[in-house]
Parts: sequence; C-alpha cells; structure tokens
Amino acid sequence: MSPERFYARAWRYARREYPDSLDWAKKATRARFLRMRASQFLAEYIWVVYAAGFRVAVLESKWPALRAAYANLEMNGLARMRSIRPALRVIAHEKKAASVLRGVRQIVAEGFPDFKRRLLKEGPDSLAALPGIGPITKDHLARNLGLASVAKDDIWIRRFGFADKDVFVRRLATRYRQQPGLVDLVIWYYCADAAWKAEGLTSLRAACRGRAPQQG
Repeated sequence: MSPERFYARAWRYARREYPDSLDWAKKATRARFLRMRASQFLAEYIWVVYAAGFRVAVLESKWPALRAAYANLEMNGLARMRSIRPALRVIAHEKKAASVLRGVRQIVAEGFPDFKRRLLKEGPDSLAALPGIGPITKDHLARNLGLASVAKDDIWIRRFGFADKDVFVRRLATRYRQQPGLVDLVIWYYCADAAWKAEGLTSLRAACRGRAPQQG
C-alpha cells in the first residue's frame, strides 16, 4: 500500500471520529498566532508539556483542574506562584510542574509581546528554549500555536520506515493539498488509536511500503 492510500484511510477515520479537532487544526494558522493572547499561549504550552508521555484521554479528564491549579492561565498571577503543590495535586509530576513555572517566568521577564515577536522572527526552533519543551515537542507546540504548520518527529513516522519526517509529510500534504500540521495530526489519531489494526493491517511498515523521494 502506498503512503497516499494509507493516508486516505487515516483521513477517513479522523474525519469521522474527530471532526472538531480537524476543524480546530485547520484554523491553527499564523493569523491565529498573531491574535493570540497570553492565556491562550499558556493553554497550548502547558498542554504540550503534559501531553509528552501522557495519554491524551487522561490529560483531557484532568485539564479543567490543571487550568485552575495554574492560576486559570493568568500569566502574571502564575509567574508569582511560589509552590507547585496545586499542580501536583492534579498530576503528580514535579518536573513538568516546575518546568511550567520556570517557563512562565521567562516569558514574563521578556514581556509577552516581545516574546511573540521573537518567536515570529526565529521560528519553531526557538520554542525549545522553554522549559519542558524539547526537539520533538517544539514542533508539536508550533503546530498547535499556529506559529508554523510542521510535523513532529514521533514514533509513528519512524515506524513507517521514513527517516525524514518532513519529506514524508510534505509528500502527503502536496498530494492532498493540506497543511503539514494537519497531515501530522491525522496520522497521529489513526496510529495512536490503533485504527489501522482494526482495518486489518498487520504493521505500519508493511502497510506503507512506498519510498520517500530523495531530497534535492
């Protein structure tokens, strides 16, 4: 099965099961980032910090309490917090909670408008300077913010047998006339839900044998 046929299956599944999320992803554009308020940025930042290594269903169930624990996403109030205990009562992960507070203080020290302007100038790689954000999650955050429509280098892309996520995702984005970030989200839903198994596919590598074009 070619990558294109595999993606057609993934798209049908995601459109059926997650229509609201796909509509949200389509609106995650640079224009959205330009309009973004501090509280909206914090929501995306905190979500991505906690999503790494956590099941999304668990995070979704705890999200209202987590927002409340983080001063209801009021940036200046959150920067003044001196204890991570409220967050730990919701999700007991000290490293993530401490990372969020350090990140918020960094942003407040720079000033949110200046911080946004710098991100626009420097691009997604600059997000890795935020505590709790790494080389994979920077792309996840950039996509959710609308800063850039990119795919994250996660386990599902590697299991397809493609060494370069950008080549693979651009191939599908071009074929289906969709943004790379949307392609990435569709593949993630299909694979994370193991929907491909339910459709009788035995492995991702076997299901998607097409070769990525060479860069040049």
